[in-house]
Amino acid sequence: MSSGGGGSDSPPAAETRAQDSREFRAELPATLPAALAGTSIYFGIYEGLQGDAIYSVEVPDGWDGDGLVMWTHGYAGETLDLSLAMPPAAWRLAVLNAGYAWAASSYSANWYDARAGIEDTNKLAINFVDYIEQDYGERYTAPSQYLISGASMGGHIAAGPRLIARILSKPCSPCLMPVLRLSARQSRTSFSGWAITPG
Repeated sequence: MSSGGGGSDSPPAAETRAQDSREFRAELPATLPAALAGTSIYFGIYEGLQGDAIYSVEVPDGWDGDGLVMWTHGYAGETLDLSLAMPPAAWRLAVLNAGYAWAASSYSANWYDARAGIEDTNKLAINFVDYIEQDYGERYTAPSQYLISGASMGGHIAAGPRLIARILSKPCSPCLMPVLRLSARQSRTSFSGWAITPG
């Protein structure tokens, strides 16, 4: 006897994308960028959504876990080689001078793969303290606050979890909220990124 509804009780088949069959290569470059004055910088490989991804983390001296800003990079092209993701020097300097650490992922896939960008950035944010300890033997305090900033495709990735929650009309936890900064010189508030807040 049928359970009714005229259809099968089996779940639908998982979607397969051409992107899922690509094998990307994550290798650290022979020459790594130098740390800015008064900071320590770390690089390594970690397991992402589609395979290995490259991480970059820079921490100001005396950092006490006050906050971590995730940098999400833009479109990296249609290549199987993953590149080290580094935010612009001025961005790094502003974040570090404010007392925050920053971290960035190459993502485990290129092409316009927002899913890999979101998942790999989230995994790095949650686990970067463990990755540094594993790769360098140094232990930092877990951040008390998470922020996210991105450019181009990275802006799409930074906004992704919040937009998904809105589309599904469900609260998200943790959730990305807009971060506004007040420019004293301009006497106006402007958008500067997203903060991850508890549900």
